[in-house]
Amino acid sequence: MYVVDSQDANRMGIAKDELAAMLEEEELKNTSLLVIANKQDMEGALTVTQVSDILGLSLLKNRQWTIFKCSALTGEGLTDAMDWLVDIISPGKK
Repeated sequence: MYVVDSQDANRMGIAKDELAAMLEEEELKNTSLLVIANKQDMEGALTVTQVSDILGLSLLKNRQWTIFKCSALTGEGLTDAMDWLVDIISPGKK
């Protein structure tokens, strides 16, 4: 699970670099990825599509991934994100 601040466009490049470095770690090479685009309730937040594009998620060909728009403040989107995560890590799925 990787959480990004959708309202902080200036640091999205850093988030992209950090994510890329993490996904290169041997322990994470075969894992699925859940990205949570937080602060979607705030004015000026990047859209989920913009966050996905900046992070280069479409380039991830050898792993299952998804992105959810969320608000930690209101809880919107968190249940759906956690449901996806539970489903993906359940035995027999990947």
